[in-house]
Parts: sequence; structure tokens; C-alpha cells
Amino acid sequence: MQRAITMPLGIDIGATRIRVAFARWKRGRPRVEAIAVRDRAAGFSTASLIVDAWRELDTPERRCILALGMPQAELLVSDIKPKADGDSGTIVRWHSIDRKTGRYALGRTRRGELEKRLATLAETPLRAIAVDHESLALRRALPQYRIVLDIGYSRTSLHLLDRDLPRTLSIPIGGREITASVQEDLAIDAASAEKRKRIYGVSGAGEAARDRLATEIVTALTTIGELLPEQRIALVGNGALLAGFASDLCRACACQVDVPDSALLHDVPSSMRFYFGGADSNLAAGLSIWASTA
Repeated sequence: MQRAITMPLGIDIGATRIRVAFARWKRGRPRVEAIAVRDRAAGFSTASLIVDAWRELDTPERRCILALGMPQAELLVSDIKPKADGDSGTIVRWHSIDRKTGRYALGRTRRGELEKRLATLAETPLRAIAVDHESLALRRALPQYRIVLDIGYSRTSLHLLDRDLPRTLSIPIGGREITASVQEDLAIDAASAEKRKRIYGVSGAGEAARDRLATEIVTALTTIGELLPEQRIALVGNGALLAGFASDLCRACACQVDVPDSALLHDVPSSMRFYFGGADSNLAAGLSIWASTA
């Protein structure tokens, strides 16, 4: 019997949660085995939470893939071959898309953003072998979608997963504003507001912030309106857990909005998929199979 080969871990360091995904190469394709999730809390360092999640996965694999996204990192198409690096504070990487037309895919980030993530990992037994862009990892995790809406803690990213190079529209509002609005309306602490938001939606509290987020998203979607009638939208990230939000967007955009589990979790029973690979774990899943396309 052919032995399953372990793949580098996918680590998503979010604002409120840390997710570590473990995958193997089995029967000619990548298969995510499990995703360990840790809530970020006062008194616990990011490095300690990463290590705790890694130990739960019970794997000797120490290689890992990290992620950067907008606005910290951007992907561009250029008609001019760029230099390896820009100014002293910028890191640039590129590859040729089409040698005949001279078009290049260009990835760019601030050196400080990359060094910050690597410094965190240096406090663990793990070793980063690559840093991927969030949009590329999500395209890998959700190959059946061309539009992915990732609602994070402080921002929302609309990813257009084109074949050559994904494009990302950044919306400067996320789940944090809704949680703060629920907290203020009900006079409760932030942790209780976050829990209530995920279980019950807003239900009379925090509606102004939720409506503002929905309006911003619909406005962004109008810029790609020609795609919507025939394309489904995948709603991922922490905000995807907001009760009823996918239905609201579906009505507002007149298109199908799905909240997908990670399609890569082939061997996990459906009853367990929320724990192992809910809608907010797709990024980690996509990072964990980076080696399948590198």
C-alpha cells in the first residue's frame, strides 16, 4: 500500500482565531485530515496558541505555510518585468504569465508585515517554507467558486478568482463593527456580544452595523454585476457564521450565496465538519494544500 505523504501545515493567524490545518497526499490528491482552532484570548501569546493547536493535530510535520492578504499584500498584473525587490521596505516576487505577451504576475508586500509573522513563528518549533496570498489559498480550497466573500474581523475581502490571477476588493468594515454594535445596544461585554452574534444574528441589536456591512458589500458587488447572474458566491470567514447574513445577501444581490464547509475534508463525517472545517477554516485548508500546486 502506498504511504500517505504529509504536506506542510496551513496556518491562518486571524484577529480573533488561529487555525492550523493538516493535510496528506492520498490516492493522488491532497486531503485535509483535520483543522485545529484556537480562540485568541488575553494572556495567551499567538505562538503558544499555534503550538497548542499543532500538538492537538498530533503530527510530526513542522513545515508550514503562512498567509498575507489585502491591504498588507497585493497581487498585480504587470506588462513590465519588475525588479526582484522594490524599495528597502518592500518585497516583490513575480513570475511570467504569458511569455509571448510579456505579462507578469506580481506579488508585493511590506517587509515589516512579513517579518512580523516570521518572528511569531520563530517562537514555535515550526518552520515557514512559504507565504501565500489569501486569495490563492481560497481559490485552492474552493475551486468550484469564482467569487469568494471573506468577512474578517476588521475588513471584508471580495475575491474574484480569475484563472490567471485573483483580484481582491477590500472593504474597510468587518465583524468587529457588528460585535461592537451588539455590545453597545445590549450593554454586555465583547465576548458575550460575539457569542450572541454567531448564534442568534443581531435580532434587534447591532442591526445598524449589520445593514452598513451589507450595503458596502452590495456596492462592491455592483462593480462585477455582469458575473452575478451565473455565479455563486462563497461566504467565508468569521462573518460567514453570522446567522441569516447569507440569506440577506442572497436577496439583496439576486444571486446564490453559499456558506461552504471546506470541500477538502473528504474523510471527516458531516456531523463533525463544523468543528474541523467550518466556513471560517477554508483559508487554513487552502494553505495546507499549497504544495499540490507549488
